[in-house]
Amino acid sequence: MASSYECEDKQARVLECHTYCLERLENDDLSFYVSRKPRSGRMYPFWLDFDACINKFKNIPEKVKLVQRIFKMAETMGAKKIHYILKKEEINNSDNKSDNYK
Repeated sequence: MASSYECEDKQARVLECHTYCLERLENDDLSFYVSRKPRSGRMYPFWLDFDACINKFKNIPEKVKLVQRIFKMAETMGAKKIHYILKKEEINNSDNKSDNYK
């Protein structure tokens, strides 16, 4: 019974947080985002960084190139083949290895 209550309570709090964040996004309030630090996970795609000075997201060019390349490869090959090619090039993790791809 206690674990059920805790689960429902946590679910309600998470939903409340997501609703709050969505409302802020709809009002163009990005103040809750922070800049990406090396090797830290953030709640936005790895090819973006947040510039707190101008309160906007900006692209990380080398990572955008990687994403565009993957989408281009996906037109003619499957995920396993793409994975094989990227692994062969030692691009194992888009968050930290894509700097090897220029």
